[in-house]
Amino acid sequence: MDERFFFKVYLNALENALKNDHHNYGYLVKSPDFYMDSETMHEIDRFIEEALPNREFIDFVEEYFDAKSHNFPDVGKMDIDDARKYIIDEIGKLKMKYAL
Repeated sequence: MDERFFFKVYLNALENALKNDHHNYGYLVKSPDFYMDSETMHEIDRFIEEALPNREFIDFVEEYFDAKSHNFPDVGKMDIDDARKYIIDEIGKLKMKYAL
């Protein structure tokens, strides 16, 4: 797996997760993992752990979905709504970078 393929799969799952991030199933807002089949999810996780050079965005996304699940008003020092906008902006930048 290379970065382009990783982001193609991951960003698709992330966009689906963001479309449904207003549904909270008792301290569970479905993160991108829920929008991948099990095998793909394991490949993605392995790529993140072993080959992805910069995890900051992925970590921020994880923090965002954790905050949404627990009804926190912010992600770190960023308002939750601003965090969502930031993620959407980053998706656009990554799509441009990898021609997705």
